[in-house]
Amino acid sequence: MKVVVIGGGILGASIAWHLRDKADVTVIDCGVLGGLASRASLGWLNATFYLNDEHFKLRQAGIQAWRDISTKLPNLPLQWSGTIVWDMADGKRQDMIDRLRLWDYPVEELDKNDVKALEPSLAKIPDHALHLPTEGFVSLSSAAEKLLKASGAKAYSGISARSIDVLSDRVRGVQTDQGIIEADQIVVAAGTATEGIAASLDIKIPMLSRPGLMLRTSPAPKSLSNVCATPDFELLQRNDGRFMLPVSAGHQSAKSEYISNLPAKMAEKAMSQLLDYFPNIDLSLEEVMLAYRPVPEDELPVIGQAGPRGLNFLTMHSAATLGIIAGECLAKEMLGQDMTNLKPFHPERFADKELPVS
Repeated sequence: MKVVVIGGGILGASIAWHLRDKADVTVIDCGVLGGLASRASLGWLNATFYLNDEHFKLRQAGIQAWRDISTKLPNLPLQWSGTIVWDMADGKRQDMIDRLRLWDYPVEELDKNDVKALEPSLAKIPDHALHLPTEGFVSLSSAAEKLLKASGAKAYSGISARSIDVLSDRVRGVQTDQGIIEADQIVVAAGTATEGIAASLDIKIPMLSRPGLMLRTSPAPKSLSNVCATPDFELLQRNDGRFMLPVSAGHQSAKSEYISNLPAKMAEKAMSQLLDYFPNIDLSLEEVMLAYRPVPEDELPVIGQAGPRGLNFLTMHSAATLGIIAGECLAKEMLGQDMTNLKPFHPERFADKELPVS
């Protein structure tokens, strides 16, 4: 079976890895392998933010899938330190505890001394917080690169997919700016470009506009272990010493359709706030990354076949938490396994929606 994957971010890398030894896989990306959205991702692995029961189960399975794959690829850039959350009012904190405990999701209440014990370098300490010990984070673009290499797939950067060739209601290949790549199966894991690719074949996968600014600092002495969801931003420090943080709070569920301020001003404010948390560390800004998060209209993942036979879609936010499990599920479906449990996430749920007028 010949498979062409459009998109070399974490989702494209995941499906390539899960089809290793089962298909001849080619991955193409119009930019760089590893993906722009993957590179600008915080990489937080969590099931804390979910929309319904099926979504929570998938996110919980997503965390476990990262743990499972790390036993096969131990060099993946993962860290399982946990998360400390204090970005909500007291009433909402108790509501989160109750909801997570219903799912047997480990959660612990912390007081100021507990937080200080976990994160002694933090200068801004909340009076109350929650600890989610099973969560962690991944350097997503690096993980995507390692998965692609381990998959054995042929991978090409700087190659754009212009159209999908279809013959007798079955895919035949992907027409690129360098010619056609023949395929029995095609996976569209192209992030925000998914809607346009689908629309070219009269398939409806409406996407939201969700820009995000992510900051990366220069390396600093290791000063933070947990992911921290603070009132100012979500924050983590990677193993290379670099802090990663979005420019505003609630990045996971932000609804803004555009960046309302000059990126430089927003970055300057976020860096100033970061120094309030770590006043004794010499921190400088290394890069500001603007990327559009691939968010389907109903904010649920899109996983599955749609349109002509052999055409599959894989897009979602957060692809960090869901990247491995989503690739595994789609690979099983492509190989003919019964994946009825994927129905809530199939692209067919948008079939009755009107396509936008261009």
